[in-house]
Amino acid sequence: DVELRRNMGCCFNGDAPDRRPLVSGRGAPPFTQPYMFHHKNTVVMRHANGNHLRVENNGDRLLGTGQKGKFARFEAIPENNGNRVKLRSLHNGKYLRIHNHKQLDCGGAGGQFTVFKVHNEGQAGHVKLESVHFPGEYIACDSNGPRVGVGGPFCKLEIYRI
Repeated sequence: DVELRRNMGCCFNGDAPDRRPLVSGRGAPPFTQPYMFHHKNTVVMRHANGNHLRVENNGDRLLGTGQKGKFARFEAIPENNGNRVKLRSLHNGKYLRIHNHKQLDCGGAGGQFTVFKVHNEGQAGHVKLESVHFPGEYIACDSNGPRVGVGGPFCKLEIYRI
């Protein structure tokens, strides 16, 4: 059994499986490095209230109560040299979108409503994401949960990569 696990590439140190925490890039814990919009990557989005955006367990609705688990993880797909991005939920496989003016959810198929212009906010990974299709409408989250904002403080997101 020990030899079988060793041959299968399991993290193994002789007696027991390796229980060290998952690390990313240069040895940092996952989701502590700012996302810079250069390459596709798995990301989480921390909003102004300190939690993360997440998809509900079943359906397309966004919640503002996430941590860094599977419901809060998105694939960031940068476009236009990192000036635009699409965000696909790793949970439901659908894209964040603003549609029908002022409706924010995670039910997009990757079309025109799912592209966001990236506005850098000075610090690495700190951004506001504005709908390309509906200029002036941003992803936002306040104490009432995710919503469409107009570019104010509740639109600021901190995006971290794995």
